[in-house]
Amino acid sequence: MKKGLFLIILCAPFSVSGSEMMWQFKTSTGGTHYSNISLVSNPEDTEFMVSKNLSGMLEYSTPTTSFSATPKLAVRRYSDRSLDTTDLGANFTASHSTETFRFSLTNNAQRDTSFSSEINTTGYIDTKKNRKSDMYSPSVTYIIDEISTVSLNHSYTDVDYVDGVAEGLFDYQYTSSSISYTRLTEILGTTSLTYTNITQEIDLQQSTYETKILQFGLSNDFSETINYSASIGIRRYENYIGYADFRTSDTGWVMDMAAAKQFQRLSVKTNLSREVIPGGGGYMILQDLIRMDCNYKLSPQFTGNFSGSALKNTRETTTGDLNRYYGSAELRLKYSFEPSWNLSLSFKHRKNHSEQGVAGKDNIITFGLSYSGQKRQFKSSGQDTDF
Repeated sequence: MKKGLFLIILCAPFSVSGSEMMWQFKTSTGGTHYSNISLVSNPEDTEFMVSKNLSGMLEYSTPTTSFSATPKLAVRRYSDRSLDTTDLGANFTASHSTETFRFSLTNNAQRDTSFSSEINTTGYIDTKKNRKSDMYSPSVTYIIDEISTVSLNHSYTDVDYVDGVAEGLFDYQYTSSSISYTRLTEILGTTSLTYTNITQEIDLQQSTYETKILQFGLSNDFSETINYSASIGIRRYENYIGYADFRTSDTGWVMDMAAAKQFQRLSVKTNLSREVIPGGGGYMILQDLIRMDCNYKLSPQFTGNFSGSALKNTRETTTGDLNRYYGSAELRLKYSFEPSWNLSLSFKHRKNHSEQGVAGKDNIITFGLSYSGQKRQFKSSGQDTDF
């Protein structure tokens, strides 16, 4: 019923002034060599993959209302044909604004595999399992005055793994609801106070993980080239593992800090966070993450990039906490030989230490060709236009 109503709204005739419709097309193709694609301790063979990616964007907007759709297709073919994947995705957004009110609705659908979805959570990637994920997220923001707003946000995600139980992957539902008050100050910049309630339910295990978080946040632009944001808070979690009839509760802390600096040719972004995230292993994950991204403009055509990240995932079990560590570092060189065309070459090293104590590392070499078209306009009108 909800999907039908959303389609009716999208397709209904309406009259607007100053509307425009845009579209954009992107594609890329390339090859990747893996020394240990599954991150196992004793890899048997190297792996080579050829990929083809297609994506598009269709956007309609007026001064107060906008709709957009972004479909994606990723085809990957490997030396080992059992690893072949065809990933599909689509993102739909709609929003409407007035002087004091903004409403938005997002729907994201993904049809992919555990190769892409589990690398930063459970790490269960040694066997490919197909995954279906659907997310619905409405949000409302009310502008109280020129310096303060209040926002309500809700998201619901339903994840299904096809025949995933044998590999330790369980279907789950993930819900996050929050209310946030934001105020602009002269000394501290933008301040915020946010309360969030997070729930993950695993039906097969009859398990429920619930976390309540209260966070205080700051963000500010020191100058045109330096900005930062920071939030820190406390969390209270209550876990019930149904199949073991095991209950536990405790308190802890969460945080998210980010900073960015733009030099003449170099840009640097850093992020440090501790947050609660869902995973397919039948449990909630407490993740500590540090990440850095650097871009350097070597010339008008050449750009160099370095990105590195390291994480620690902690999950609570009936026998105590289990940890997983994962890190990666990547160097990438991109050459733009036309306004919309790019060639790239990258080297990436990644390392994993699983909860079972099995360590694995992988070296990845990727080359690619990509096209990113400019946004193009279907129609623009300063007069009333009927659709």
